[in-house]
Amino acid sequence: MCDSRRQGGLAGQGIVARFGALIGEGGMSEKRESSHLANTVTTETRIAHLSVVNRLTYGQTAQLEAERAAAGTIPGVKWSTFALQDAEPHVPFAKRVVWPLRGSPLRNLQGWLEILRLSRRFDYVLVRQMPVDIFAPFFAPIVRNRVTIHHSKEVEEHTLIADTAIRRLAAWLDRRLIKISVQNALASLGVTLDVAEYERDTYAPQQSISVYPNLVGDAAVGAVPDRRGSARISAVFICGTFTEWHGLDRLVEAVQRDPDRASRLRVHLVGNLSEAQMKEIAEDPLLAKTFEIHGYLERDMYRVLLEEVHVGIGSLALDRQNMTEGSSLKTAELLGSGIPVYATHRYPTVPDDFPFFRNVPRVEISDLLDYAAYTARTTRQEIVAASAPHIRKRNGMLAAADFLRGLPHRK
Repeated sequence: MCDSRRQGGLAGQGIVARFGALIGEGGMSEKRESSHLANTVTTETRIAHLSVVNRLTYGQTAQLEAERAAAGTIPGVKWSTFALQDAEPHVPFAKRVVWPLRGSPLRNLQGWLEILRLSRRFDYVLVRQMPVDIFAPFFAPIVRNRVTIHHSKEVEEHTLIADTAIRRLAAWLDRRLIKISVQNALASLGVTLDVAEYERDTYAPQQSISVYPNLVGDAAVGAVPDRRGSARISAVFICGTFTEWHGLDRLVEAVQRDPDRASRLRVHLVGNLSEAQMKEIAEDPLLAKTFEIHGYLERDMYRVLLEEVHVGIGSLALDRQNMTEGSSLKTAELLGSGIPVYATHRYPTVPDDFPFFRNVPRVEISDLLDYAAYTARTTRQEIVAASAPHIRKRNGMLAAADFLRGLPHRK
């Protein structure tokens, strides 16, 4: 391993330590500052976070709202959150892309114009990496205080979503465009260390990196009522859409390998399944008895469902993205509700020996049942109390702000 990669690994260890040290510590409609205020000398660090998307998903909205709620609690930092989307906005910090530019990749042009505006008002501009960003070669080199945020290994994700000619072309383009974006950024943040190291090692070996995980606001931390039954173990598997890296197929295979023990398990599937997934479950008596398909549920509805749940199931196939860590918002929400989580990956902000997040090499029904029985001895409130320091958005923002303030100022 070359020296720069070795040093990067040591830096990655520091990232986790820095976040751990914080545990225990406690919009577009915004008016433009006047030129007088913009020129006023201040010791306050000004951070902007911009997302440019087709439509903010539930998870994206929850993340950004938690960020806004915690913004006023970060000492010495003014943290502002913004979003651009094609769809009609439903939150106050978002505005709509002008109609001629709606749709990918044209919306990214308005995204860059917003980045330029924000770069003059803020010390650091955090930007969620925009897909197929054909404007990066023109704008990335001229914005010196931009920090990229990466929620996945974007290029590999293209063909996992659908292995089509268009997706392969998008992956080919993105590999070149993201390289330009990252190489011209001040630094890069990943939702996990896995992702951050991938972006650095693939595109810019000398890049400064850190972690900005998916965490929850204080409003999402609170135990749901406990209506767990004793006759059968109830589990919940929540996804926006059950894609390849969520690994529903691996849970299905585990059930089929152990039908006797599976008779003691009921799995609630919350989210969008493909027609093939629904057909497989409906046509197999064992699977139809084990799985209950709910489809998409609003948060208030699935929180009622959580009352009877013993254990939540996290992603079971992140290895398909060559990842060993996952930063799912649903994991943080489950822990914040008093539900232990069973998965086949690490979670970036909990210790490896954390009793309410179990990381296993392969899902086995016997192990899932044993884990549910073991954690059932702990109250919901105790799980929330143990989990809260590891999942609060404020702690992630404190760690990110600390990292940013240590970067050279290039504005």
